[in-house]
Amino acid sequence: MSPERLDPILLEVLWNRLVSVVEE
Repeated sequence: MSPERLDPILLEVLWNRLVSVVEE
């Protein structure tokens, strides 16, 4: 996978983790 394709996936994972921490 190229970085261009992997980057949005990593961003989504990080965002989901952030949201789950905030909503706890």
